[in-house]
Amino acid sequence: MKPLTKRETKELTELVGMMKAQVDLSRDDAAAIASIVEAAKDGDFLKARYLFRDADTAVREYFGPVADKWLADADETETFAETFTASIYVGSKVGYSDKVSDGYHRTCYTVKQFCDEVGWCVTVETLTFCYTSDGKTGDGFECGHRIGIIQYPRFREEVAEIRRRTMELARRLREDTEQQRVTVVFSDFTVTLGGDS
Repeated sequence: MKPLTKRETKELTELVGMMKAQVDLSRDDAAAIASIVEAAKDGDFLKARYLFRDADTAVREYFGPVADKWLADADETETFAETFTASIYVGSKVGYSDKVSDGYHRTCYTVKQFCDEVGWCVTVETLTFCYTSDGKTGDGFECGHRIGIIQYPRFREEVAEIRRRTMELARRLREDTEQQRVTVVFSDFTVTLGGDS
């Protein structure tokens, strides 16, 4: 869908202004409304729909018939959720030795077993870590894996629960793959399990 024309933007702004005078809004509601209006002005109706559908009742009532414009081209199958991602980084060498664990198979087995236990879905990707080598702790390369976790809108979960499960899986991977450290990168902070040895 195209961005709103100047006339449509003016009409939207006037209508929102009239409605604002009739409704007592909290600061959070006002911020939510501003975000929705900004997305609509930019022609990002998908984002406007996401913000609108996720808004509380006061915000939804505030927009009334204005929202029909954003919802008009909505696909009934659209499901939204707040974006949250996490990645678990696991090496394949046992500790600091040159011995390589069973790598991909061991990682996948641990991940699959965990997913079956808790009813979850994640991705497993192979990657290469490149690091400074002093000649004593390896050659500067190590194969490893990134386990990807997302907030899946169809089976929406609380962010705290996704974090808890991610950390539980990371601890299990650290043990099963005999790693000194495993790093977990959340969309807002990073945690390393394990210390120096």
